[in-house]
Amino acid sequence: MLLLSLAGQAALGPRPRRFGFRMWVAAGMLAASVASVMYVTPRIEQLRAGVPGGMTTVGTDDPRRVAFGQWHVASIGLKALTLAGGLALFGVADSDRN
Repeated sequence: MLLLSLAGQAALGPRPRRFGFRMWVAAGMLAASVASVMYVTPRIEQLRAGVPGGMTTVGTDDPRRVAFGQWHVASIGLKALTLAGGLALFGVADSDRN
């Protein structure tokens, strides 16, 4: 939606300031979200399903729990990347007003 909005602004009137930056950030946010939903989350769910009773029931050195932790860190990283991109877009929008 954000990419369409930016493209519409560029097509209908003068391009917004820092248009290329905004498009790249929005595309990166979309890519991080898609990667999280399509790639990372299914692996987390697969690991969860393989451990009856939840991850806390196995030892901290269990390979399934270690892998779960690594995928969880990847998921958090992708979400943080999306959040940082949104904050960057807010910063650009705010600097345009001044």
